[in-house]
Amino acid sequence: MPKLFLLILVLLFHPVLHAQEFISLNSAIERVLSTNQDLKMQDVEVKIAEADLKKINSAWLPQLSLSHTLFATDDPLNSFGFKLQEERIAQKDFDPVYLNNPEFNIHNNTKLSLRQSLFNYQVFENKRGLQARKLGVDFQRMRVSEKLVLETKNTYSDLQLLYATLDLSNETLKTLQEKERVVRQLQEQGLVKTSDGMFVQMELTDLNLKIQEITLHIKDLSKYLSLLMGESADVVYRPESLLSEQAPNGSDLILKNRSDMKAAMSFIDSRKHGLLAEKYGFIPSLHVFGELNFYDKNIFSFSSRSIFTGIQLSWDLFNGNLRAYEKARLDLEIKRDELSLDRGMDQAKLEISKLRNQIELFKSRILLTEENVKWAEESGRILNDRFLQGLEKTVEVMSADNLIFEKKLKLLEAISNLNKAMYQLDYLNAGSK
Repeated sequence: MPKLFLLILVLLFHPVLHAQEFISLNSAIERVLSTNQDLKMQDVEVKIAEADLKKINSAWLPQLSLSHTLFATDDPLNSFGFKLQEERIAQKDFDPVYLNNPEFNIHNNTKLSLRQSLFNYQVFENKRGLQARKLGVDFQRMRVSEKLVLETKNTYSDLQLLYATLDLSNETLKTLQEKERVVRQLQEQGLVKTSDGMFVQMELTDLNLKIQEITLHIKDLSKYLSLLMGESADVVYRPESLLSEQAPNGSDLILKNRSDMKAAMSFIDSRKHGLLAEKYGFIPSLHVFGELNFYDKNIFSFSSRSIFTGIQLSWDLFNGNLRAYEKARLDLEIKRDELSLDRGMDQAKLEISKLRNQIELFKSRILLTEENVKWAEESGRILNDRFLQGLEKTVEVMSADNLIFEKKLKLLEAISNLNKAMYQLDYLNAGSK
């Protein structure tokens, strides 16, 4: 019955029974960068920044408008003026009685207006500020993509570790099953106790449950990888490459060239242009304008017309200290962002320094764990030989086998931790070569 139970567990949860896809790290990264939802959101942010830039560009384009207005009045002044615009003034219209008590008049005005900005310093600086902001949003998107690459590498490394652990567990399972067969034979010969067989059965159950747990973790991690790639397929992914120690990138550190630092500097530059726009807002702006008017008593008729054009030079001399307050606010925001940038650089330097120390520690741990694995395997070989000769207890041999499993598992974990630390170092150095 215990064997049947274990067989059912293996059949139910073993990953080969589910849809499985082999995937390379490069392929996973490409799929993440092409379909990830976070990147699509960043693309929208880029388009919003582009739209803001196009919007301010319209300030340098001519503004053309067309309108039609219908007036109805018996006001003396307006009635005379409307008739004058319509070019239908007669001698009787100068009669004082008629001037003071005009009849009810209908007047239609169709107007075509043109306005063109020739010079506006505030618009010029605000445009440069939006250009800097657009550049900052581009760098932000780049940093998000670098973060996603790191997340993909870590997920892929975790999958490699799980599959390596699964392979190790299956190898140990085969060894344990063989040991169970030997213990059964020895038990039949009366060379071992019944409790030894029960102990082996317990170890088999625990190992099968561990395999089940690993299999479930693989499925969960595969779903997360699908989420990163913007896919919803229920696929169990298997890395094409085995878990192995990665070579260091060896990139040189120039933090100011990192994409998030460039983004921060671009946003600071954008605020500085906004500050200049407020600081020199007193500089006059120059515009040309013109109007073409058509007048008539009847709607949409054009019995008369007039042209009105000119050049406007305007100064915004005082706006209730609003400019001064805005300048003070922008200046404080710039100082705040510069302090935040300096703190971010200092923190990044500290993280990189700690990470380099961790990498050296992981390398040393791998070397020591490899030695421990060799020692545990040699010790286990000796104990197993003595066990087959009936010279060692089952518990002692099982403890030795468990020690080999634990040491090999620690070696796999150490390699995975080293790889993820190197991936993190690449992320902290991303774009800083």
